[in-house]
Amino acid sequence: MRTIRKVLTHGFALIGIVATTNGGASAQTPNYAVLYSFKGGTDGSHPNGVTLSKSGVIYGTTYVGGRNTCYSNLCGTVFELVPSTGGTWTKTVLHSFSGPDGAFPAIPYDLAWAPGAGLASGKNGTLYGATSTGGSYNPTGHGYGGTIFEMTPPTTSGENW
Repeated sequence: MRTIRKVLTHGFALIGIVATTNGGASAQTPNYAVLYSFKGGTDGSHPNGVTLSKSGVIYGTTYVGGRNTCYSNLCGTVFELVPSTGGTWTKTVLHSFSGPDGAFPAIPYDLAWAPGAGLASGKNGTLYGATSTGGSYNPTGHGYGGTIFEMTPPTTSGENW
């Protein structure tokens, strides 16, 4: 798995909303900020739910996008968003699915009967997730199948997961 670093631009957006109250009064207008806008293509598109690490890093998946094509779409990605100084966030694609290792992680709500799930985090920062198709019984990513996957963080920062 290669790590690809991309800086934030436009497209689909991952957002954060913070609601504040004024000394017991009703909630004020929420503060709203776009943390990242997906470009599509290798960057990813159609983000699913996310998980927040103890260190404030956000991890998630995109249903499509990445470097590899499964059937007629790009297979999907696993990404991280790291907070930087000045309120900006840096996005890195940690993994691009290829079909045999899974495809189209966590079906988004507009393509199925239930909302897409995000990643789960385990001990020592390990990430767990699911793909809706692909795997050893469906390596092209077309039709049924799917995988449950695990990604272990590198022992040295900047290395591959």
